[in-house]
Amino acid sequence: MTEIESDVQNWPVGVARLLNEARTDVNELLAGGRIDRASELARRTGVPFDSAYFPMYFTGSFESKLALVQFPIFN
Repeated sequence: MTEIESDVQNWPVGVARLLNEARTDVNELLAGGRIDRASELARRTGVPFDSAYFPMYFTGSFESKLALVQFPIFN
């Protein structure tokens, strides 16, 4: 276990949840070549999200009152 992983109990809940979801997505992509959550999002929204591409996660401050998000679309 890395130092970062052993310190996870001291992180805000939102940060720990995001890291767990990111780890799950990347592991799924590496194992099967796609991310099911991205495929499901594409199906529900009609937006052609690429489920076979590494996702970008929030890189800003969790304490911010406003965050702008842009979803990349690859064809």
